[in-house]
Amino acid sequence: MVTLHMNVNLQRDDDATESGILRLLKREGPTENVSIAVAILDHIEQAGQMRAILDCAVDDVLDLRASQVSALKEIASSPCTIEELADRLGLIMAAAQPTVDSLVDLGYVVATGSDVYYATEAGLATVDRADAIRYRSADLASGQLTAEQRAELPALLGVGFSSARQLRRA
Repeated sequence: MVTLHMNVNLQRDDDATESGILRLLKREGPTENVSIAVAILDHIEQAGQMRAILDCAVDDVLDLRASQVSALKEIASSPCTIEELADRLGLIMAAAQPTVDSLVDLGYVVATGSDVYYATEAGLATVDRADAIRYRSADLASGQLTAEQRAELPALLGVGFSSARQLRRA
């Protein structure tokens, strides 16, 4: 009986390796672009680490968790119901509601009679302050880059840099 169970598990594992992208990767050998793909994934990982550092900087100054800042930014960009917010953030209602409730308690968000949430002036200013903290923290971190790294960065990201964004309420 144990042997049969193991064989069933082995069959399931074989089926899993033969599905979707894994099947494609198994069929196709690495291309000449594999080093580029690895570099892209490395940069995505580094960007994720930088995002976590920036989230901590915002939390340290504003005493807001990353989930609160994300929810506040969404509401500030477009008033919405809790269901719409949960959908935008990829959350379940049980996670979105306490986050919004905490923003209401802080005075950053208000709800109308139709359960549409709006950012208050304090909430809008907090969004700008959070962005300003992130920008300043990233600016300080970029000071640790070498001249060569700074020169390569725009090409690597494939974008031009602009300081046009205004933080009017910060």
